Order: sequence, then C-alpha cells, then structure tokens
Amino acid sequence: PVTNAMESLSLTRSVIPYYSMNRLPRGMCVIINNRDFHKDPHRREAKQMIDREGTEVDRDKLFQTFRDLHFEVSVHDNCTDHEMTRIIQQVSLLDHSQFDVFVCCILTHGVQGSLYGVNGITVEIRNLT
Repeated sequence: PVTNAMESLSLTRSVIPYYSMNRLPRGMCVIINNRDFHKDPHRREAKQMIDREGTEVDRDKLFQTFRDLHFEVSVHDNCTDHEMTRIIQQVSLLDHSQFDVFVCCILTHGVQGSLYGVNGITVEIRNLT
C-alpha cells in the first residue's frame, strides 16, 4: 500500500504543472503594507478607514520568509492608491529575465475587487495585475 501511494504521488507530480525555482535569487517579492489610514480631504470618494494595528508583524514575517527563500524583497509602507499603482507599474518595467518567480503581497483594507490606499481611495485589483 505504501508503494502504491508513493507511485501515485510520483505520477501526480509529473502531471501537475509547476514553476522552476532554481535561480538565485529565486525572484522578486514586493510587499505593500498599509497601516496608518486617513481620509483624503481633496477627494470626495475617500473613506475613513481604521488603522491596521499589528500589520508590521505580518510584514516582517513575510519579509523574512521570502528573504530566507532567496528572493529580493522590497517593502513599501503606507501607500496611497496612486503610490500602489506606481510601484506595481515600475516593477513591471524591470528586467525579470534572471528570476523564476514574482510575488506581490499587499496588506491593506479591501472590498470586492478593490484595495484601499492609506488615503481611503480604492484601486481595482485588475489595475494592479
């Protein structure tokens, strides 16, 4: 029974597609961490959001995890909607040919299909991908 399970596992691995992660560094990881929110007084659609107390613990654990996995990691704290978009656009223009993987972690408030910048303005997820 154990042999059959191992054979099945081996067969399953050969059928399931996967990304190669052999290069060093493995890839790039961008972490956007929004903690301190305010309502942009110049934009009517802005909403006041509560601060995300303790998010720095998650940010630091993500940073260390991806650093340990041999990723180049960049952290961006307290980004507005425009700043989040700009960061992702700038990263998209970089040469990724020497990497196997790209990871983006965005720690913030959100609603269906959108994420909040620290200024209380949403950016659609599809505009970040």
